[in-house]
Amino acid sequence: VDLPGVAPGEVELQAEGAHLLLRGERKVDSEVGRDSFLRLERPYGPFALQIALPPSVDRTGIQAAHHDGVLEVTLPKRREEGPSRIKVDVK
Repeated sequence: VDLPGVAPGEVELQAEGAHLLLRGERKVDSEVGRDSFLRLERPYGPFALQIALPPSVDRTGIQAAHHDGVLEVTLPKRREEGPSRIKVDVK
């Protein structure tokens, strides 16, 4: 997720049910103020994003890193167990 101008502390990321929720807020520089711009290329204010997670995601292994305005989220796959042999007892 591209988040230029958003501090890492302003981002909340959580896995809830079958979704990944991203919330945050991009704030206007308090020294300059929003009224001094004729045009803003990036929207300011609170934002939220909801992404559906596939059932194969291991929620306990989700990791996130914020670097140079980019939030990178790693969603590891759950280990799939292959078929297992079941012993049949003869009585």
